[in-house]
Amino acid sequence: MARRPRWLSRWHTIVMGTPTLWDTVELNSVLWTAPDANPDRMMSLLHAFLQRGGKTLLKLAVLMANDPPYGPALELLADHSERWQTANFITSWPNGLRHLSAAKGRLFHLKMLSLSGSPAPIDIFGVAPCLKEVAFLGVPGTVLECTKLPLQQLRSFQCGEFWGVGEMIGLGTSPTMSLMPRLTDAYFTLHLSRFDPSETVITSAPVPPITCTISGFLINVADSFSPANIGPTLAAIVDSLTLPALSELAMDSEEYPRLPLPWPHPQFLGLARRSSFDAHLLSLELYHSLITEVELLECLNALPALDRLGVSDHQLGAGTTRHLITSTLFAALTSPGPTSPPPAPRLSAFQCRSLLQFDDTVFLSFLLSRVAGKTDDDGLFEIDISWLPGHQRDLDLHLLAQIDELQAAEALSFVFDAVER
Repeated sequence: MARRPRWLSRWHTIVMGTPTLWDTVELNSVLWTAPDANPDRMMSLLHAFLQRGGKTLLKLAVLMANDPPYGPALELLADHSERWQTANFITSWPNGLRHLSAAKGRLFHLKMLSLSGSPAPIDIFGVAPCLKEVAFLGVPGTVLECTKLPLQQLRSFQCGEFWGVGEMIGLGTSPTMSLMPRLTDAYFTLHLSRFDPSETVITSAPVPPITCTISGFLINVADSFSPANIGPTLAAIVDSLTLPALSELAMDSEEYPRLPLPWPHPQFLGLARRSSFDAHLLSLELYHSLITEVELLECLNALPALDRLGVSDHQLGAGTTRHLITSTLFAALTSPGPTSPPPAPRLSAFQCRSLLQFDDTVFLSFLLSRVAGKTDDDGLFEIDISWLPGHQRDLDLHLLAQIDELQAAEALSFVFDAVER
């Protein structure tokens, strides 16, 4: 039998004897439920892994499905819960987390917690002195309401997705958000689907006012949503909100371009006024929204703090197109001079999906004015143009030469490519 080279033996010794190399546990239920699974061997490997890590803090990623035969593995992880630093539990089996009950009161180092799927309400995370970041992803709002968490110490909170307006209203009008006074980052995702009764309710009765101190908000419309109800639903939601700390707002449609989103313009302007967006809204992504040039410019005039903007032309099928990224838009966004700031004067990143129906000379004037308006402390100006299918064209050579100079001077970042499908 061939002998193992000395260098290989040495590396084996180093790996086996270095606890910090054994800090990430990825546990997948498939390892216990596959036809050729060997639960006893998996438990032995998990024991060995945890032993080799010594007292090293652990990063957990646990994927659970169905009634688990791997309950003992979860219980073993709970026995080492004083070492947990980050924990991500993805489950389609509501009571799977009951196997972690031994972790209660021992989460001394846990900093980040993520729950995804359909867990049942639990109380093991109520005492975790270092916990600052919590994410509930695809978790019903009722679970969040019933799950004990050290809310007053949280700095970052993500809740996505609320399946329907009802859940968002429930959380937005509950005491939960007010119990997190130290939040600096909070993100909600509202997922609209026809399978939620809110679709019919929202069009027949007003949505009660909702005030949330969240910093990020995504409205996601599912492919099953009724086209006839999208406009009234978005208008009603936006009209009900007050978001006094929002810095990022996005809307998207899962079935775009078949199902583009009507833009709730007067309701958005009302939201901007109520929430003082002029002081703190930094990012706006509307790639799937049918906003007109006039409406966009009116919004940008109301958003002087805006730093990032994402918008799009539209190919809607049957040869139907909607143009937004045009010469007139770039001309309107061009600064006429240092004493006359353009809309969104602090814009540092412009991303668009385009039919490329604009004049390159006008576009160059826009670029030069935006670069000239920035200081060294502002950093470079970023622009990303993605052409829509069938609309690729070459840019003017003079424009390309100017772009090369600006990039060489580290004043501009420019990306010009096809839309990712």
